[in-house]
Amino acid sequence: MKKQSVISGVDHVNIRCRDIEESVSFYRDILGFDYVLTRDLRPSSPITSVFMKRDSFVIELANGHDMSLYSKEGRTNHIGMTVEDIHEAYRTLKEQGVKITADIVKVNDYFYCFFIEGPNEEKIEILEYLPETKRA
Repeated sequence: MKKQSVISGVDHVNIRCRDIEESVSFYRDILGFDYVLTRDLRPSSPITSVFMKRDSFVIELANGHDMSLYSKEGRTNHIGMTVEDIHEAYRTLKEQGVKITADIVKVNDYFYCFFIEGPNEEKIEILEYLPETKRA
C-alpha cells in the first residue's frame, strides 16, 4: 500500500546551462524535446528558464548561474515536485524530520517554493503554482 504524501506530482528536473541557446538546440534538435515556455525569474532570481518536454518528462534549462560553482555532477541541480498547499507541505515535511534547506518564497507571479534535502543530499524543490500560471 502506498503511503499518504503531501506531494501531488513530479514536475521537472533542473539543469544549469552555460549557453541556453546551445542547450535548447541540443534537447530540441538532437533529443526530440518540444519547447514549452520561457520564464524570466528576475527580479526574484537572476535566472531565465526554458522548459522543454518529451512525452511527460519535463526539463528546466536554467541560465544565469555562476557555472564555476558547480561540478559536472552538480549541474543537474534539483527535482521539482508539486503540492496542493505549500504551507501544509512545509509543516508536514518539517514534522516528519525532513531537512528543509530553503524556506518558502514567492517567485514573481508564478509559484511558491521551498527546498528540501533527500537522504543522498539531493536537492528537491517543492512548489505550488499560482492559479493563473501556465505549467510546463
